[in-house]
Amino acid sequence: MAAIPQIAAEHLINGMFYEVYFDSKGEFRGRSLKSRCLDELLAIQSVEKYSDSIKFIKRVLQPYKDQLPVIPNSTPEILVVELSLQKKDPPTIESILVKGQNLLIDAEEDEDSFSNMWKLSFREFSLKTLKKTLSKEWHVPANQIELRPESGDTIKYALPEGKTIGYPSAE
Repeated sequence: MAAIPQIAAEHLINGMFYEVYFDSKGEFRGRSLKSRCLDELLAIQSVEKYSDSIKFIKRVLQPYKDQLPVIPNSTPEILVVELSLQKKDPPTIESILVKGQNLLIDAEEDEDSFSNMWKLSFREFSLKTLKKTLSKEWHVPANQIELRPESGDTIKYALPEGKTIGYPSAE
């Protein structure tokens, strides 16, 4: 972007952000974001020379803010994920709270069965793997997700039988 004039770079970034969140008819994509390059786009959130682009997409996304875990911001939002961990045999995640909403749901309620979140229902995983999966499926850069408690241990956790992880939104 450094070789492109500033105004052209802003228009290009605005278009890229818009393409991620909206389709060709200007309809909000909801959970089906075009997120392949979203991490790279969100990496510029705190870069001052692109602040107008961040303000633009933040303003455009305001009507949909309750449908997204985070929206672009010049001070990147941190999505706090509160885990209730039970170190029994096998160690289990008993609840996953985001903005007061428990996202540990019955697998039958999961309307996003096309996502890869279901894979966590059938195997043990580390908190590092959990964070990576949440990042990918929720379209939030891993550096904007904070697991509490954050654990550096090598314990492998499981979800309770019949449970999966939902999508964080007010819906």
